[in-house]
Amino acid sequence: KTVQALMIVNALRWQHSAHRTLVIAPDNLLAQWQEESWIRGHVMPAIAGSIGDGIQDELSPVTLARPRDLMTRPGQGARTISADPAVFDLLIVDEPQTMPRDALQAISQAADEFRQVLVLSATPRLGDPAWREPILRMIEPEAAALARIEGRSVADILQDREEATIADLDGSDSLQDWTQGFLKSGAARRIIRNGRSEWGEFLPQRRNHEVRLQPLTFERMRHEIAALVLADADPAEGIQGPAWTAARALQRSARAARTVLTELSTRGGSLAQLAEAARIKSLEDPGDSRLEALLDILSEQWCHDEDRAFIIVCGDNPTIDMLGAALPRYFPFLSDGISVLRRPAATDVEGVTNLREIQEILAPLLSGESRLLLVGDWVQAGLNLHHVAQGIIFFSLPWEIDGIDQLIGRVDRLGPTGDRKGSRRVIDIWRILIE
Repeated sequence: KTVQALMIVNALRWQHSAHRTLVIAPDNLLAQWQEESWIRGHVMPAIAGSIGDGIQDELSPVTLARPRDLMTRPGQGARTISADPAVFDLLIVDEPQTMPRDALQAISQAADEFRQVLVLSATPRLGDPAWREPILRMIEPEAAALARIEGRSVADILQDREEATIADLDGSDSLQDWTQGFLKSGAARRIIRNGRSEWGEFLPQRRNHEVRLQPLTFERMRHEIAALVLADADPAEGIQGPAWTAARALQRSARAARTVLTELSTRGGSLAQLAEAARIKSLEDPGDSRLEALLDILSEQWCHDEDRAFIIVCGDNPTIDMLGAALPRYFPFLSDGISVLRRPAATDVEGVTNLREIQEILAPLLSGESRLLLVGDWVQAGLNLHHVAQGIIFFSLPWEIDGIDQLIGRVDRLGPTGDRKGSRRVIDIWRILIE
């Protein structure tokens, strides 16, 4: 998506040398945009809020900004930059579904006045009205204005417009009339979809492996406790909140579960008694069926190719710590051969700094010194891991489809197809599941 966007930017600059673009991207994608702009687009972008040559920043054809650079919040001072359509011609919004809701609302409002708007997303969440509305508003400002006047959703306005045009065209055999009708009134006229089938010869082949396990006694107890914890959860609130956080931890590693079990055992009642029994059982029986499955996968793969590297999705930091300590006991060569990618401690980490730190973490994998990369389930958009590994193992499977999609997408990316014509890379995906 980044490369396609930069091709559009350069085409517009070729037509109009003074053309200026504002790119709004999440913190963790800012450094990638900076690098790709220079390497692929041959333009050195300015970064909002960075200390540099102000005159040069004003003349730069591309300016990069984070969502928070456009926001004014109490105690945080003024905005770093304004999304001003009088200054910028093209507004690019990258991965809007990962941005805070208030920031996305502000960006969609600013998009109304821009002559050119480009929205990029691998998982746009168009099925969720809360996310669909601001995205549609950005690409259909006229329909959005009418929706506000009539107190309706943008999606309803677009649907009515499309149905009216289809009714007008009923009976017409002219392909040109139907094409013009779609370009003028189609609900999806400004949505360009790229699927795997269109890039088949450039994308790797996915090879899925499902490993199903019977639970140990302690693991079954944890699942029963998770069900009790969620008994009073309100389905209308989705899968967020303390109860769901606890349920997730209970279904990851024993180390992650013990913290939750200790807290639950202090609440009193039958749940507390069951939690304490499960906690004691976990100490008496340290078995882990998923760890055993992981050891089988790794030993089999390294028997075939001892240099192969893998990404293991752990879910949370306690599980990362557990695997980081356990795996070298079985594979001594991993004592200095495991890299770890944790969630940043603070949410306001500078995007450029954050990505540079990530690149330093990945360096041993690229050089062959490390054979495993342990990650949580937060590693999503903007991270290129296809040079690091051709295999990803879900020790803990994320509960959101988008999260699974994004994580697989870190290794399933465009890249060299091999020396032989028609050859394709193969990536292996393992999902370790407890019945």
